[in-house]
Amino acid sequence: MGLVMEVKDRIGAGIHIYPMPLVVVGTMTEERPNYTTVAFCGVVEVQPPMVQISLAKTRLSCKNIREYGSFSVNIPSLDMLRGVDFMGIYSGKTTDKSELFKTFFGELDNTPMIEEAPLNMECRLVDVLDFGGTHETFIGEVVQSYCSEFFIVDGLPDIKKMNPATFSVYENSYWSIGIHLGKAWNIGMKYTPPRDPKTLDDS
Repeated sequence: MGLVMEVKDRIGAGIHIYPMPLVVVGTMTEERPNYTTVAFCGVVEVQPPMVQISLAKTRLSCKNIREYGSFSVNIPSLDMLRGVDFMGIYSGKTTDKSELFKTFFGELDNTPMIEEAPLNMECRLVDVLDFGGTHETFIGEVVQSYCSEFFIVDGLPDIKKMNPATFSVYENSYWSIGIHLGKAWNIGMKYTPPRDPKTLDDS
């Protein structure tokens, strides 16, 4: 008999990406810092370095980014999780979230960053994309990154020391990073792929 592929359930079109990053986006509003928790964040380009964040159009941060032309992406650690979650629950329209953590500024004016976060990126707005849905996507060029000396190993931020959290969409849950599995573009070098099932005999 030939191989029979296991039938999978159809669960609908959706953003089933597991896990998702957990970051805090910093903007300015009415001369004070504003922070909001974001999971829709990713890499756009390596050189020049660009990242994207997607925010619901109702978010105050959308207005702030358009007005000031910049935003920051802050990578929080697990011990910041309660405050980070608070930032995602309450809107800057009604709640001043600037006192939850210490704020510092870098090379760009009006781009607040969180001092307690292990890693920060300040971004100059490059483009805004609207696909007609509930969110807007903001593309930012990273003009500078900041990392405390404690979290740096061999000149780069160390994921184990930073101890970031991740996000599971739909179930709305936070997860921590697991164990180290191996070096990328290395552990598969001596891997021998199995034979194509199409070439297997029926016997």
